[in-house]
Amino acid sequence: MQRINTILILSVLLFSTEVAFSQCETYLQKADAFFAQKNYADAKKQYQAYKICDSSPNAYVDKQIAACGNSEDTEKKLYYNENWQGCSQYQAKYYRLAKFDASGKPVGRVLDYYITGELQSEIDGAIYIDEVNDRNSKFTGNTIGYHKNGMISHEKKYDNQGNILSSKSYKEDGTLIVPRTKPSIGIGYFSGYKSDQAKNDITSAFVKDGRFIVTQIQNSGYGSNQQTTSDVDYIISGTSECVQRERTEYINVPATKYSNAVRIPNTIPEIVNVVITLTDANTGQIVVNSNYNLKNLNRISGNIFPVKFTVNNVDDGKIGIVNTSGGTYFIDDIFNVYEEYGNGGKNFLGKLKIGKTNNDCKITEGKKEINNRFKAGAKLVVTR
Repeated sequence: MQRINTILILSVLLFSTEVAFSQCETYLQKADAFFAQKNYADAKKQYQAYKICDSSPNAYVDKQIAACGNSEDTEKKLYYNENWQGCSQYQAKYYRLAKFDASGKPVGRVLDYYITGELQSEIDGAIYIDEVNDRNSKFTGNTIGYHKNGMISHEKKYDNQGNILSSKSYKEDGTLIVPRTKPSIGIGYFSGYKSDQAKNDITSAFVKDGRFIVTQIQNSGYGSNQQTTSDVDYIISGTSECVQRERTEYINVPATKYSNAVRIPNTIPEIVNVVITLTDANTGQIVVNSNYNLKNLNRISGNIFPVKFTVNNVDDGKIGIVNTSGGTYFIDDIFNVYEEYGNGGKNFLGKLKIGKTNNDCKITEGKKEINNRFKAGAKLVVTR
């Protein structure tokens, strides 16, 4: 009986030794892997764990720990301008405090400050920090940003790969900012004859279109230094001129035995041409430059940002359409009919004329091909 107990104790001790040895080898394997990846901070921790686990002298481990000796995390102060691009201290609007290990990998929390010292944001962690252009940086965990007055400006949540999972923004008074779902059109400066009327009619055209948020702004000209006071995507501005002023001519109607001679006034209306300039608010690039008559300004939005329909019915010479983009269009407008492919490509099939209703549009070109492709199950779309 005593011999059996002795064997049992020896077996337990041997098993415990094997387990301990196995754990020690795991520390060593991890340490060597981190060292090969030049992740010296984590490598040093694993080598130290191995040394504690295996008390026997090990010159190799001591040598590796020494090689990792300069792996202490270092804190850096990075300076950024108003666009979060790296710059000198004297050009900076913000600065960042972040720690990096010996391999240059960010470690721990990242803190951003306004150059005047107020906390600008707290970031849980980072995968990569770009010192030249912060747009390329990748963060993890939660981020809380602050206005200069201390109120929260934004909250973001990232996954472990740096992808944004959720985002909220707030005004300085703490009001939640609801993200825009429509492009914003800023109505800028108009010059020339009846510029106020042109501006008002253009504003009305975009408001009634329904696809845009319209706001009045002051713009300071075109080019790469375009500045706006509003969060807009495009700026509409331009000039207007009177081609022919309104005048009245009289038609002489001779007397008859039933009436006296009279002069009938005939008023010829003025014609105002408006040169429309559409500018990208972010780059200052002019993307559209068109000439319209004042009476046709209601067509601006539909021409610059085309309406798109899908086809839900084709019956010989008639087509039924559904407006999928929003926007204004008019009876008798001519649109093109295309077959749209899964890869985004399309093939021209014909033309149609807008009817009094969307179910009463007339095919004016390509009748046979449009009918055949619709019957074959093709996806048909309609644009200008």
